[in-house]
Amino acid sequence: MPRKLPGSRQPELFERSKRPTIPIDPNHRLVLLTDETDWTELEERVEEIRMGKLKSAAGRPPHLRALIGALVLKATRDMTWREAEDLIRYYAPARYLCGLTETEWSPDHTTLHDFAVLLGEEGVRLINEYAEGASVTAPFAASPSSQRYALAGPQGCDQVVLDA
Repeated sequence: MPRKLPGSRQPELFERSKRPTIPIDPNHRLVLLTDETDWTELEERVEEIRMGKLKSAAGRPPHLRALIGALVLKATRDMTWREAEDLIRYYAPARYLCGLTETEWSPDHTTLHDFAVLLGEEGVRLINEYAEGASVTAPFAASPSSQRYALAGPQGCDQVVLDA
């Protein structure tokens, strides 16, 4: 007998999956940005800034690729840390940008904010420059119908770092 869901008058013949499999459009702007970015060089430069600010290298290593991807995402769209957390957790192109397509883990808003504060203005500016440079060279930037988002400049770095 079909199972009736609470709050629904229509019974479900098959239970709905809570783990959908959806393809990511290879021409999506976040996918193009991800594929255009030199992640090895960016990770090395961010790690250099991060290690220069840490007092010791003790503790668990961070999910550096995911955190950098989250800051790149935040640099391409005007959003709060909580909105960034939500996008990374539930939006497939954002998970792809953060390198999280093969895992269920995602950073919370506090982790994202703390990472941006740790990097400081210099680190956030570096990430903004990478996001801006990749978006200028990516194929979608040349299309007049594509929508480009304003990136935070040096004065915007203070807002990115201090925004709660």
